[in-house]
Amino acid sequence: MSAQAKNYIREDANQAIVDTPYGRGLVLRSGREDGVREIQLTEWEIAPSRSTYRFRGATLYSCSDYPSVKVLKGDDVICLWGRGKVSEIQPNGIVAIKLNSWRLAKRSLVNCYLKASDVQVVRKKTQSEMTAYERVEFSKEYKASANEQFCQKLYEAALIKYSKAVDAIRYVQHDNFSSNEIRADLVMVMVTSCNNAATCCRQLQKWDECIKFAKNALVLLDALSQKRGLRIHAILNSDGFKDSKLFGEWRVKSYLLIGRVHFAKKEYEEALASFETANNIISQEVIKTPILDSQQKEVKNLMAHCTREKRIIKRKEKKRAQAMFGGDNKTTQNNTPTEPELVTKIAPLKDTVSDDRVKHREQMGALMPNREVAVYNKVQDEEEELPWYDEHKEALIVATAIVAATVLGVTLLRSKR
Repeated sequence: MSAQAKNYIREDANQAIVDTPYGRGLVLRSGREDGVREIQLTEWEIAPSRSTYRFRGATLYSCSDYPSVKVLKGDDVICLWGRGKVSEIQPNGIVAIKLNSWRLAKRSLVNCYLKASDVQVVRKKTQSEMTAYERVEFSKEYKASANEQFCQKLYEAALIKYSKAVDAIRYVQHDNFSSNEIRADLVMVMVTSCNNAATCCRQLQKWDECIKFAKNALVLLDALSQKRGLRIHAILNSDGFKDSKLFGEWRVKSYLLIGRVHFAKKEYEEALASFETANNIISQEVIKTPILDSQQKEVKNLMAHCTREKRIIKRKEKKRAQAMFGGDNKTTQNNTPTEPELVTKIAPLKDTVSDDRVKHREQMGALMPNREVAVYNKVQDEEEELPWYDEHKEALIVATAIVAATVLGVTLLRSKR
């Protein structure tokens, strides 16, 4: 082992924030033998002009035991009874601390009241250093702050905090100290934060992120639905989250958000499928709440909108197809006479046959169909022309011969001259 490794001192588990003559400082390490403490001055900033990077905070090495900085509400502190968070500072200077290192039955917490001089302010933990309980509490704080901004319609700022609340508990590693109450709180915070984040995304027209958050909520609710009657489900019910809210209102809200996104993107088939699923969930609920009734009206209204939009699209597609392939089928069908109309249109033709033609047919011995009458009349006309030709046949031949002889004589005379 090298000398540098032997002299290496690990960072303090609880890094105190102290008040030095040079400003606030963070105690990184404390020497075991010589008592020298390595303090990073957080209010200092050194930036060499010729360097591409910046050194943030000067380092102070001192054996002095500097006092803690002034205690403020929300600071992480260490006291005689463990680590906790300052929840209140009373007018007489007494500091109320909610201890995180103590675990009692269910969600019971331990509060202690000490003088400010008995409390040491320390650095806040990073998410990787937090326990499952601390992560859930951290997520609750972000969610509460996001709710205030959401009520003020600050959707962008609210979305950032809802996202942080979700990320804080997304990959929680449970251990033996993770009680069922902590697991139940995790489900509640995760589902509500995802649905609220999806609502912010819809207001900001971030369609893909909206669907992503809503589907995350549905995954958790579906997993909880498979464990109905077990401990976590029972704890949520006892906390006031009944099945009508867990598997009714929350699930319907997720499907409504997904359907509204598809509707905004004019994906009416997908939107109608989401709304139908939401409507089925509401119809299956035995206990109806005012929120479910309101959601059902909204779902039916949106379903009607989707159906109307689909009909409009079909009409447009039909007109486009008719324009491409040659007109309207309905007008063609209406202009084409039916069989009874043909009969009525043909029937007067039979009555318009002249009386002479009828008499002629009667003289031939029978009344023939129209087509046969027409053929017969044509043959009769041709037979009437033949006797005239036979009568003047010889005269026509003589006239033709005379004309031919005259033309021949004129031609010979011209050739002699």
